[in-house]
Amino acid sequence: MPTIRTFFGWLFGIVAVIYLGVSILICSGLVGTGMTHRLHSRGALAGLIVFFAFVCVTAVYGMAWWTTWRSRPSERAWGIAASLLQLSLPLSLIYFRHLKLSNGKWQMMALGTLALVAYAWPDRETGPNSEKQLEPE
Repeated sequence: MPTIRTFFGWLFGIVAVIYLGVSILICSGLVGTGMTHRLHSRGALAGLIVFFAFVCVTAVYGMAWWTTWRSRPSERAWGIAASLLQLSLPLSLIYFRHLKLSNGKWQMMALGTLALVAYAWPDRETGPNSEKQLEPE
């Protein structure tokens, strides 16, 4: 499973870079249109909420990549969080926006499910205590 987790960790890293780029575009759009000076308008507030949501998603995917790459003890928790996020994004589009289940959504859900299984699967213990030693009777 560590090899599969490494694959999904790098996949989450690529997704984090994409979300970071989108966050920068959203921020530049907010600053470029001068919406940050008009915080009382609903459009500016909605833009800021979307921006911070993208930043939070970027942070989750980035931490899943970082902890997997560095083999940190928290890699499973961040990987499970990123996997659940990967599953929730297409499901929320289907449920709230009533969109059809397209090939892209199927692929996102399949990758999220496989990543969830890879990170949630218990590790095989290695070492002297991992195998039961039979004692003579």
